[in-house]
Amino acid sequence: MVAKHYNPDLMTAPAGISINGGPSFHVNFASTFSWNQFWNLTIPVRLRPGANTIRSDTAPNIDQITLAPFQLPGT
Repeated sequence: MVAKHYNPDLMTAPAGISINGGPSFHVNFASTFSWNQFWNLTIPVRLRPGANTIRSDTAPNIDQITLAPFQLPGT
């Protein structure tokens, strides 16, 4: 058998995300083809000034969370 260095299972990894104890919302993390490949997923959320809590009940292995200001067009 020849070794293959990719993930043939292209299923997404679902997660429920909650901000500051609010209701959980559903997101899907895209599958990667190997342990050395990473994807970014942008999830717009409203945070309050000061400390905030971001929780996931079923998130896959998240290596980093980056926060950046974002404003919806027309707001």
